[in-house]
Amino acid sequence: MSLSAEDKKTLKRFLTSSVMQNNVSTSLGFKNFMLTQQQADAIVVNVESKAALSALMLQIQALNKNKLPEDRIIVRAAAGGRKDAEYSASYSATHCASADIVVRLTGDAFTHLSRLPNSNVVRVGASLQIGELDQSLYEKHALVLPTSSLIPYVTVAGLAAAGGHGTGKDQPSFAGLVCGATLCLENGEEVYINREHEDFATIMGANNGMFGVIISMDIECIAAKKMQCVMEKRSAIEFMEEVENGLFEHDPYVSAMYMPTYLPDEMSNRLVNNVIIYRWRPVPLDTKNTNHTPLLSDLAQDTQTALGSAVNIPEVLRRYPSLIPFYMRHITAPLAIGDTDELSVGPWHEMMHYRTSFPNDLTEICGIFPVKDQPPRTAHGQEIVKALKHAITLLDEHAKRGEYPITYGLYFRYLQGTNGGLSFTAHPKDHHVCAMDLTTNERVPGYATFEKSMQEFFMNEMNAKFHWGKNAPLNLDYQKMYGEDWQATKEAVEKWNRAHHLSTPKSALLNPLFSSVLKYPPPSLVDTDLPVHELTVRKQHLTAINARKLISIVGDKSPECEKVKAEINADINKIALNSQSVFQPASEEINTDASCGCRIL
Repeated sequence: MSLSAEDKKTLKRFLTSSVMQNNVSTSLGFKNFMLTQQQADAIVVNVESKAALSALMLQIQALNKNKLPEDRIIVRAAAGGRKDAEYSASYSATHCASADIVVRLTGDAFTHLSRLPNSNVVRVGASLQIGELDQSLYEKHALVLPTSSLIPYVTVAGLAAAGGHGTGKDQPSFAGLVCGATLCLENGEEVYINREHEDFATIMGANNGMFGVIISMDIECIAAKKMQCVMEKRSAIEFMEEVENGLFEHDPYVSAMYMPTYLPDEMSNRLVNNVIIYRWRPVPLDTKNTNHTPLLSDLAQDTQTALGSAVNIPEVLRRYPSLIPFYMRHITAPLAIGDTDELSVGPWHEMMHYRTSFPNDLTEICGIFPVKDQPPRTAHGQEIVKALKHAITLLDEHAKRGEYPITYGLYFRYLQGTNGGLSFTAHPKDHHVCAMDLTTNERVPGYATFEKSMQEFFMNEMNAKFHWGKNAPLNLDYQKMYGEDWQATKEAVEKWNRAHHLSTPKSALLNPLFSSVLKYPPPSLVDTDLPVHELTVRKQHLTAINARKLISIVGDKSPECEKVKAEINADINKIALNSQSVFQPASEEINTDASCGCRIL
């Protein structure tokens, strides 16, 4: 923390003053949705109005006035705090929100939506969620976003700040749709910029909160249509062949998901369908809805998420990794891939945001790499095939050691991308980009080594960059990674601050991460890793019981499965013995505590 005892007293007096007390609420401690960032000492300030935000920023600047750069107070904006929004939280898993003071824009002023006259441009409050925006555009303005994230709960400002994206061969990142923005600066000044600003592309490519707190954005939309989606199941080898035959160029929007089964012949086996391909195509508004049941889909997703949480499947898989292949083959892949190909038609926003329930026990690495455009009748997407082959080979090597690092899947999204600044979807001429996400449960055995290997592969062989909201290590050389764009960004930050009479070395917005990125002296604020708590004996026993129930569902008669069953049973007996018979025999219902939810299985 950079806040001294005197700073805290001053700040408390200010926040409880007659001017501020009805416009802010405060709490101690910040955490993101996935709980990968938990800052116990951070002061969280929920701000209800633009005037209150301006006054708060000015107060922090006053507190920093006589401090040395390394002792400056850090303030960052983050999503969360809205009581009227589902899944209201920050979805950034990196240290981008690390701060002494975390500001959350919770007032109505930050969720407004209005259409600019005689245009398809809308002015949107920073804290409006993408799903809310898409639904309002479609239902009230007959407009849609040409691209947006799969997750409907990220905010407009958050998605744009990190350079986040959706899919679409002709689509930029979400930031590429932004044509204007209003920011609150460190001195409380409110500034509006648009594409006439000489550094607009550099600033907005991925502003990362370094230029000010975004209040609102002007976003270009297109006339509303419905969306048709064809979902096709494939084996891994069939998917790679389709990629080379131009899969990602045949339809306007294409993405794919691969679920590893850890079979030794997965690279060549055509009988195991563990890839689902989504092909989206806009269709007229009067097209009849087909196979579109969003309420049932939401219920199914909520049920799956609740089941996984109640039985604590992540902990089961961490403690008994030998269960993972069976779990992937018989539960995860069938649920995600399905049995048959399917065509559905529905409202644009409901098709774009088909995932509505998310587990928070999640970690991932996301590499975004260029894919060279190829002429017709030649092999396409060889970079994508190379990346998938490398991942499968690496997973196979781990499997031979009894490690299964991926428990969710690998996602591929293909887009045009956005050039400028620290945009990770920036691309050379005659290239698109592919975003490859590798997702799993936290602390799965072998994942740390797998992640390191994939990071090195992405950097050294794929000329890749990383998603600011998912992978932003402090120890990377971002100057080398971004090259001329890094230099342009640093110059834009310095020029911006000079123009507004601000000091870059003392910027309250440059936290340890972005000080490191731009090679400025870091503030004294230090991020600490969260401790990993050991399971109690009782929870160990419940985990083992759940593991035995799970293997009874997903197992088979193979020697490998029998070995897993024997391991689990032996562990149950060992835990019971070590606890000096505190537990009843495993055959009896010892887990009657409703909070464990074990009976669901």
